[in-house]
Amino acid sequence: MLTKNSVLVSTKDVSGQLAKNYWEHEVNKYLIRIDCPNSQVQATLHHDDYDFFRVNHISASAHSVQRSRFDIADDPRASVFMCLMLKGNGYSYQGSSCSNHRPGDLIMYDTMKPYGHGFPADMEMIVVDIPRDIANEIIGKKSIDDLIKIDSHVQFGKSSNEAILKLLQKTPSSTSEMHSICKQVIHHAEVLFNSSYTKSSQKSGNILYHECKAYIDKHLTDPELSIDNLCNELNTSPRQLARAFARSEQTVSRYIWESRLEKSREDILNSINISITEIAFKWGFNHSTHFSSAYKKYYGESPSDTRRVLKQYS
Repeated sequence: MLTKNSVLVSTKDVSGQLAKNYWEHEVNKYLIRIDCPNSQVQATLHHDDYDFFRVNHISASAHSVQRSRFDIADDPRASVFMCLMLKGNGYSYQGSSCSNHRPGDLIMYDTMKPYGHGFPADMEMIVVDIPRDIANEIIGKKSIDDLIKIDSHVQFGKSSNEAILKLLQKTPSSTSEMHSICKQVIHHAEVLFNSSYTKSSQKSGNILYHECKAYIDKHLTDPELSIDNLCNELNTSPRQLARAFARSEQTVSRYIWESRLEKSREDILNSINISITEIAFKWGFNHSTHFSSAYKKYYGESPSDTRRVLKQYS
């Protein structure tokens, strides 16, 4: 994918330590600041500026790459990198995630968090450098703490790694065609990222169960507390929540209801100067009659009975 803005960089005529220094300098210039520990690297970079993002076609001998916190401090360019492996094998890591990748695989990661790559033999890949303001169309408000890997066989509708690759291999004949390609690439990346992000974010039932309970306990007085609210905050689905709570033989709604009743009873017993109606509203019961009915059904006595007994012994 070469445009009028294309730049070609090669270490073909440079050797040894000079090749390493030259390569790091050029990558820093056209992509981002990194370290390349392997001093014997031989590499070629085709760099294209597509206005929306930059496309970098890299082929190289065996080498490794790392971007440390020191590199980030010296070069705070904020992008999301989308890498499509074309030839060879490699591995990438960021945060707690480490993935092997082969031709056809795609990985995405945030350049403002340390990461690294390793390539044990000759390799070739396309690195799409998406500035953060454009990347927000893809990742929205989400944070990429660990790299996201999308296997070559993954497809959602018409979106796939192959669809993105075909677009990136085109040579646009006009600015409008170039921008059209960019928009299509961003659309496919958004579909793949969000589908894969959701999948990778699904937690084990036990962890989700305890996270959900902790969130509910902290937000019992919040009138917006609901299944939808929980799903948004915990990045899960109603079905996953239901499965997590199934082992406790209790539904999420039931847990919220019982927890609110228990907190209400504590206040009735300990906050004698606050009216029962105020307590009911505090803990999310919008109708005092409904609260009294639910309370009596759960405790076998009305809220007034509970307070009356308390007064008798105080």
